[in-house]
Amino acid sequence: MQTLTLERDGDLAVITLRNPPVNAFSAQLGRDLRDALHDVATGDYRALLTRAEGANFCAGADVSVFVGKNRRSGAGLVADVLNLIEMIEALPIPTVVAVQGLAIAAGMELMLAHDIAIVAEGAQIGQIEAMIGTTTLAGGAQRIAARAGVARAKQMVFEARRYDAATLERWNIVNMVVPDAALDEKARAYAQRLAQGPTAAHAVTKSVINAAGRAAIAAGDEALRAGAPILFETGDKQRAVAAFIEQGSRAFASGTLHYEGS
Repeated sequence: MQTLTLERDGDLAVITLRNPPVNAFSAQLGRDLRDALHDVATGDYRALLTRAEGANFCAGADVSVFVGKNRRSGAGLVADVLNLIEMIEALPIPTVVAVQGLAIAAGMELMLAHDIAIVAEGAQIGQIEAMIGTTTLAGGAQRIAARAGVARAKQMVFEARRYDAATLERWNIVNMVVPDAALDEKARAYAQRLAQGPTAAHAVTKSVINAAGRAAIAAGDEALRAGAPILFETGDKQRAVAAFIEQGSRAFASGTLHYEGS
């Protein structure tokens, strides 16, 4: 796998994103993550920890994947990324994610797919897809709504800005905030504790809780599949992607990217 590794730590599966410089969610990372999740699902693991090398967990999608997309090809992209998110959610074991630095757009959506989010206090997290003229293509809006309510989901997606870890802990979007230097140790220890628990019982608990909230999320996913593809052909999206390519990823990550919308 080119952009990540999968290792075993006892009964714990550990996926580590390694796609420098910012662990952007590229097409290759998507393929590698799908392969790793298949290995986890078919292995005898008892819990999963997802983490990332470097200063940032995942600074969103590699925007080049949007270039040249139309409604039809955009529909395929949305289906692919939603299926990947649903693969994580469907794992019959507890899943933990450790987040540092930037976790924006697809990075936040990857975080939201996990059962437990442990976040470094210096992390900056947000759904900033509106900056490139689109919506949360991997289901972030409806998953925020499931955790924090529809008002917070609308606020976060409309504002397209980054939030600090403490704020998202108050809003019940992340589970716990830890010192930056302790993130790996705390997250791995927590995941190991879950891996040593009653696996069958955890699987049933997870299925029950997921079922309780799944109807609303599933309806959101279907609405996304139906509504998002047209965004690939809007002037807002095309101008914003062009601005990104012209101004560069540093402007995007820093929140200074701008374009002239319609």
